[in-house]
Amino acid sequence: MRAMQILISAIHLVFMMLIFAIGSFFVMLYFKPEFIEIFINFMLENTDIVLKIGLFTLSLAFILFISFYQLHKKQYLKVLMKKNKTDIDTKLIKNYIEKYFERIYPDKKNNFQVNVDVKDKLEIIARVDNLDNKKEFLLNIEEKIGKLLLDHLNYDKEFIFTLKEK
Repeated sequence: MRAMQILISAIHLVFMMLIFAIGSFFVMLYFKPEFIEIFINFMLENTDIVLKIGLFTLSLAFILFISFYQLHKKQYLKVLMKKNKTDIDTKLIKNYIEKYFERIYPDKKNNFQVNVDVKDKLEIIARVDNLDNKKEFLLNIEEKIGKLLLDHLNYDKEFIFTLKEK
């Protein structure tokens, strides 16, 4: 998981807890009607707090909107192809890797995630079922995935391969 995804998840958690607290507050007001009068009097005496609450809520909504965008924006990998540069959608790379693993392990269910970090370094995260011979697999994977990326996409740079067993 990238650092940006962790940050966005934390923002969503805080926002969800805030909504939960507001909901709990209003449910409490329903069960204790005497608090409704206290709450209304407090709001009438401190009218500028209504503005502060409104601005705070709007800013949280704006942050949530921006974070959703950051979480779901597409990633592209720039590959130098002779004299031209091209952008490749990470879904294409993921598709190549999924087909490769289906060919090698047709009976196993695998899940892949492809990310591009800030320095255009490719990161492949594989969640695979239990492997029989892990050492042999890990020794061959760098060469085979590297060859796959070179043959299909002309990508000959370093990449990060992370393997997680289910």
